[in-house]
Amino acid sequence: MGEPEASNCGDAACTWQARTCPADAARVLRSFFDDAGARLKSLDPDTPVWAGLAGGGQCGAQFTEYGDVAASAGIDVLDYHDYSPQELIPGNHHDGLAMRLTQAQAVGKPLVVAEIGQPAGGCVSLQDRADTLLRKVSAQNEAGTAGALFWAFVPDPRLGECTLDIGPGDPIFGVIRKLAA
Repeated sequence: MGEPEASNCGDAACTWQARTCPADAARVLRSFFDDAGARLKSLDPDTPVWAGLAGGGQCGAQFTEYGDVAASAGIDVLDYHDYSPQELIPGNHHDGLAMRLTQAQAVGKPLVVAEIGQPAGGCVSLQDRADTLLRKVSAQNEAGTAGALFWAFVPDPRLGECTLDIGPGDPIFGVIRKLAA
């Protein structure tokens, strides 16, 4: 699942800014993972189930709720999404990466920064982005993350625009080789 949350739409387009969190959001999300995870594991017990949680305080996974949802037996791997421009360990003390790592450790599950995106192209050089991401991923690995996924590869990056595009020949591939060594 990608970025699940148990929210109510506040407008016709269900924009995230207008969503509200019902009082039982964490229970609903936990119940979903308990049920869906059990079903998936009954079909294929060897495939790990990723939560897909963004980790930034979405409905049903705010502050301590994230840990409650993370404890579901239906989840094997936890997630966090990082789009902060400079913070090595992003977020606040309630919904930041440090808190999510503490919660992952408490339930004995790995946490992967499953989306880590930094703008480049028209606003920052590709090499500067690669250098920043190397520092970030190194700091996050040292803090306890189990891995990172850079966002987002596209075959035809818009190099003249300030985007998250990672294209062929991007210096980020050197970062990946260095981190994998």
